[in-house]
Amino acid sequence: MADFYDAVAFPNLALRVIEMSKLDFQQKAKNGFREERSLALKYYRGLAEDDYMSFITEDLRAQIPTPSNNITKRIIDRTSLVYMKPPIRSLGKEDDKKIAQYKKYTKGKDLKMQGAERKTNLLGMIAIKLTWRNSRIEYENIIDFEPFFGDDPMTPIAIAYPLSTKASVLDLTPVIWMYWDKDGWIKYEAGGKILEMSEPNKPGYGVLPFVFHFVDVPEGDFLDVSVDRELIFTNRVINVLQANANANVIFRSFGQKYATNIREDTVLTGGQDIILTLPEGSTLGSVAPEDTILSVKEAIKFIYQGCAVNHHLSAEFVEGTVLASGASLIERSRELTEDRKSDITRCRNVEEAIYVIEREILRVETGWQAPAAEFFSVDYEEEYIDESPEAKRARNDWELAHNWTTNAILLAESDPDKYPTPEDAQKAIDENRKANGLRGALSDALTQPVIPVIDEA
Repeated sequence: MADFYDAVAFPNLALRVIEMSKLDFQQKAKNGFREERSLALKYYRGLAEDDYMSFITEDLRAQIPTPSNNITKRIIDRTSLVYMKPPIRSLGKEDDKKIAQYKKYTKGKDLKMQGAERKTNLLGMIAIKLTWRNSRIEYENIIDFEPFFGDDPMTPIAIAYPLSTKASVLDLTPVIWMYWDKDGWIKYEAGGKILEMSEPNKPGYGVLPFVFHFVDVPEGDFLDVSVDRELIFTNRVINVLQANANANVIFRSFGQKYATNIREDTVLTGGQDIILTLPEGSTLGSVAPEDTILSVKEAIKFIYQGCAVNHHLSAEFVEGTVLASGASLIERSRELTEDRKSDITRCRNVEEAIYVIEREILRVETGWQAPAAEFFSVDYEEEYIDESPEAKRARNDWELAHNWTTNAILLAESDPDKYPTPEDAQKAIDENRKANGLRGALSDALTQPVIPVIDEA
């Protein structure tokens, strides 16, 4: 085994990481960290029944429908605004050919970055892994991982993460792990058995192909991050309350029947066409629990609104109200807009770090030399405000009148799938203008009367 490790360019650290990973993930603190993140993801995906239904007695669970109010996803998606519209990435004054080349190699990046922003806001931090696959760079959001450090405790020099997890405690299949550093990778089982590794003679990227995306960069411990606990716990309480409300409706609908002064072995059958005969002195009746639906509904609304306000959302968001004046929409989006400004700053830093890695991957995998990192920039839409259709049209007209935008840019924004660039939109506008002009001339020719010319001579 020693000879095997000596054959690779990164033997000592990789061996140490594999040995440490078997021990570190058994630590209670690390397990708590993983469990908390797993719970948050379950709520985001609407798969947390095993958590909130544990607060309902076991006998009752089988008698009531399971609620699924997924406010976690709704709030996270609504407050993750940086990538609501794809940003414009630039490589300085490079020619269009290089920009097109870069876009080809990073196709699908915008969608992955939108997912990364949402997962980061939910979990506090994720790792974004860059992988060369299918002749382009693909971006993976790594949730569960173990970083390793050198002299700087805040800058990982290697990372290990599981490729698969056990489906149950009875599953004896070993967990498969991946290890990465700047020189290469190793795939191994949790027990330490090496399954596969990068070619020893093939140079690595020279950089760790991971970027760590934080909501707030920790100061003391790299893993000193937390999920959005308020949101998760609020979602838990709401679903527990809804389960109780479901039980109240069902038990009030059927009630609890009772009989007095009847032998226990007496069988009573009922039905619309059956007349019951009871022994003298016997009674038959039913009782129902008190109607608590209104109070539960108000409690759910109160708790939901409190959580929404703390995430800079309005009461209208909770109630689902969409009709509002332009001024009201702008005002209720003000705090979200302020939050987005700081979010843009951290996302821009992440994008710049990603580009450094993209450059090295493209150099190794394709031989293409992308422009230097100093030429890379990313331009996000400066402001995001909920607008009524009337307010949006008024803003577009004002920007057109003051030459802040063009019809081509507005058309491309309204249908980016059909018009990927303003240039594509401009071609369509020119063709439409030409067609409309011909149609106008033809219409005039057909509708205007022909006045005969009389030769007086």
